[in-house]
Amino acid sequence: MSFTIHIEDFKYAPGKGGNPAIKDPVPKDLPYSHSRFPSFDALDAIINVLGDALGIEICSLAVYLHVLVVEVDENDYDLHKLPGRVAGRTALWGIKGNTWGKKVPTGLVVDSSDYTNDGLSPGIKLCGKVKATSGGALIRNIITSEQRITVAEQGWVNESTVFHPDAPQKIGTILQTGILSTMLHSTDWMPASLIPMINISLLLPLPTS
Repeated sequence: MSFTIHIEDFKYAPGKGGNPAIKDPVPKDLPYSHSRFPSFDALDAIINVLGDALGIEICSLAVYLHVLVVEVDENDYDLHKLPGRVAGRTALWGIKGNTWGKKVPTGLVVDSSDYTNDGLSPGIKLCGKVKATSGGALIRNIITSEQRITVAEQGWVNESTVFHPDAPQKIGTILQTGILSTMLHSTDWMPASLIPMINISLLLPLPTS
């Protein structure tokens, strides 16, 4: 299997790094733990301190993996003037509305947005007729060039059709028979073959609220 398809489009995290020469504007004595996932109160405190220090509005701030992803207004988006480190973490900056993807969640818990035209990627909603889960990694057979997207087997019980974001919009079929199916059953994942007209993208579609 090869995981290098569309590698030029892959982004480790959304946003771009700021200026490493600018001193971290968030003081170390701010009640905030760098080693743990911060609370919403801690993030609010960072937003207030950061906005006051830079003299701009911080539209949103989130921890993604181990970095801070900060959204600002387009007029304030100048990577030469934005710090590369905030609150002891590497900071990645983006323009509000363009950082996390093109969609805004259609629900409070589940994002049922249709990403068919934008390109399917890890994390988007995939479902069967009854249950729903999310898409995994895109894999490719280096010999046959066949592509598959991984899905959680628990989302398909006695069925094999893959829909996105909901039925009846079919985008593919999961493999549930044969030696490979038996081998993967204990790991709770299966490869799904997609219909030819479905676009694939490795750009993260994660929305912000």
